[in-house]
Amino acid sequence: MLARTIAKQVAYGRIAIGAGLLVKPDLVTGRWIGPVTETPGGRVLAVAFGARDLAVGVGAAYALHSGRSARPW
Repeated sequence: MLARTIAKQVAYGRIAIGAGLLVKPDLVTGRWIGPVTETPGGRVLAVAFGARDLAVGVGAAYALHSGRSARPW
């Protein structure tokens, strides 16, 4: 498998995880951080990670599809 193909799959995975964390943060992080998920701080943590993963995934996918280097992402 080509490195670019693997990089695209990783980017798509980050998009999916980021979107999941933004839409349903407690569902995704319940087993990860435990009861802290129900607190406002736990939700902020989940949403922040979700936004970061979504941005990195979209940036990398865009770079790879446009033929540019994904190294900055």
